[in-house]
Amino acid sequence: MKILTIVGARPQFIKAAAVSRAIATHNQHHPNQHVHEVLVHTGQHYDWNMSKVFFEQMQIPQPDYHLDIGGLSHGAMTGRMLEKIEAVILSEKPDLVLVYGDTNSTLAGALAAVKLHVPVAHVEAGLRSYNKRMPEEVNRVLTDQISRWLFCPTETAVKNLEREGIPDQGQVIVNNVGDVMYDAVLYYQKIAQPTDAIASLINENESFYLATVHRAENTDDPVRLNHIMIVLLSNCLGVFTDSGGLQKEAYFFQKPCITLRDKTEWVELVNWGFNWLVGSDYDKILSAEKNISEHNPDYSICLYGSGNAGKKNSKTFHLELIGQLSMNIWLITIGEPLPNEGNTRLLRTGIIAKLLISQNHQVLWWTSTFNHTIKKTRYYQDTQIELAKKFKLYLLHSIAYPHNISIQRLINHYGIAQKFTRLAEFEQKPDIILCSLPTLELSLAASRYGRKNQIPVVLDVRDLWPDIFIKVAPSWTGGLAQVLLLPMFKTVRTACSQATAISGITPAFVDWGVRYAGRKRSDLDRDFPLAYSEVIPSQKAIVAAENFWQKQGISKNFHAFFICFFGTISHQFELRAVIEAAKKINYHHQGIRFVFCGVGDRLEFYKDLAKNCKNILFPGWVGSAEIWTLMRLSSIGIAPYHSSPDFQMSIPNKIIEYLSAGLPIISSLQGTVQKLLSEYNCGVTYSKENADELADTLLDLHDHPERLKTMSQNAQFLYNSKFVAEKVYSDMIDYLEAIATSHLT
Repeated sequence: MKILTIVGARPQFIKAAAVSRAIATHNQHHPNQHVHEVLVHTGQHYDWNMSKVFFEQMQIPQPDYHLDIGGLSHGAMTGRMLEKIEAVILSEKPDLVLVYGDTNSTLAGALAAVKLHVPVAHVEAGLRSYNKRMPEEVNRVLTDQISRWLFCPTETAVKNLEREGIPDQGQVIVNNVGDVMYDAVLYYQKIAQPTDAIASLINENESFYLATVHRAENTDDPVRLNHIMIVLLSNCLGVFTDSGGLQKEAYFFQKPCITLRDKTEWVELVNWGFNWLVGSDYDKILSAEKNISEHNPDYSICLYGSGNAGKKNSKTFHLELIGQLSMNIWLITIGEPLPNEGNTRLLRTGIIAKLLISQNHQVLWWTSTFNHTIKKTRYYQDTQIELAKKFKLYLLHSIAYPHNISIQRLINHYGIAQKFTRLAEFEQKPDIILCSLPTLELSLAASRYGRKNQIPVVLDVRDLWPDIFIKVAPSWTGGLAQVLLLPMFKTVRTACSQATAISGITPAFVDWGVRYAGRKRSDLDRDFPLAYSEVIPSQKAIVAAENFWQKQGISKNFHAFFICFFGTISHQFELRAVIEAAKKINYHHQGIRFVFCGVGDRLEFYKDLAKNCKNILFPGWVGSAEIWTLMRLSSIGIAPYHSSPDFQMSIPNKIIEYLSAGLPIISSLQGTVQKLLSEYNCGVTYSKENADELADTLLDLHDHPERLKTMSQNAQFLYNSKFVAEKVYSDMIDYLEAIATSHLT
């Protein structure tokens, strides 16, 4: 497959580099599906020395063609580009032409391609300022009209295209992939270093605003300028600019922006309160500057994706043009919320399923008629549900169980595994199976099915069954528990040994599975952490959630310090020390409140323990919009786990969920989570039974808001860099594709 990439302006170089890196990564992982990128530099920014620095020092591939077109009027420049790009297309014969943004190079590349019947992919599609006097607006509108792939940076851009009658169907593919400039910011932020002068300036002035600069000694060296901007953006109070790109970059660095323009194509920044449009009006500028110090927007909202737009761009057109077969993938997980259950948060398997469907794969998810979270039966017989053209649920029926630890649950697991073994023979054979462990019985059934039918099976270790039962067995049982669990140990050994590969939520979990497989770890055994998908509720849902919490006495207007918890209130959490700490805090400080959301078999016990404690609230089960809103009303997320060996090796979902909202975490977990919170300075670990220590920790954070703010920023950084679901699970899908492809070859 050959892609012809057209760039000409310096911002396009940086955007193209993000996609080029994704293409290079793809080629490394899929050598049999090589993508050849041919880079064409039109010369629109015509000083080659300025452009050359970008290519060399910012690690951007050197162009294969330099057309040397610049310094002309709009019409002459576009016409000359059209002529020369056409010649390159005729010579190279690409499968598609890739263009970026809204420059003359963008329009010329798109026109040249479409006239030669070569499909066009447009990155940053759908942006509109609705100011036709701007040549950029004309370029972007015309390019969108003739492109086959429209890669939008925001949902607003997608809706703009819908209003213009450009549908996501037939020969046109519209995809909200996020902003490639966010990819670039995350990449270059790691390598940008301040000069001594800039470092000194930052140290001497604690507070300053950043304005765009035009001095020759800075702007004539674009790499120097880029590094200066990154360092200053990281340290300033806010930004004044008329630059479209800097408006976004201010948001990426969580800085408020005052835009010296009357209109902007980045309207979502204005709508969410990150950006003020002031034009050149003196009074508006002063008023906006005052708002910066009083306004506190929620920067945990991900408007421009998760930093993997380049990968999404390259993969989308690669899957279609290369003619890669749509794989049939079975997912086997019975304990997670399902996509058809309304106001619920999808977890690992649910998110993977959605990503697989978006990449044109066929998915059959084997699950249970019993809802593990709320302990209710969904259906009373085996049920198939077709959620989409290539997405089907198969719910297998077995007995219900009232408690997580119960004989009925083991019977349930056995019954479902027996049904899977029987019914799987009637379904179209998959190309690969991803099965969660536990359950042990389903893992064994999946491995046996794969071995019998020569289909690769990946066991994804989520929990350490049956080891954890030994740890929780009463001391009086002695070695009896080990004897009683011998069949389960045999099951897990057989399941792991017959699987093609072991994945897991941490390296320690993978090693555990490999040990039971009785072999050494191979290149096919990989860890992928639990990850969280930041889905912003609709504005209507947010308003409804805010009203719900306000009725509970929880609102920003109340100026209270909220500590939140979400989860099944059962044996895995220890809330006694938290409740005792809340009582001690309430005696000294009335403004700190605890909100425990969820249901479970220990709920009534803890409610009784917290009786008459006015700073503790148990609102029961709440939906995704209520969770999203409460996390942004809270100051701290608390994770009061029993620090059992399996949890010490893990990073639970709850930790990652808190990080996604930029919440500092107070956790009782030793091991992996303790190390993570300490390394990134985004939380504190307390002894799970020490209420005095916990109370002191919370009061200290309440009394030191700057420390709390630093932890919050660190939490957000950690989430963005390691736990964004779209990044983690896209990598996991690449992994599954590689195993399936190698098995076929």
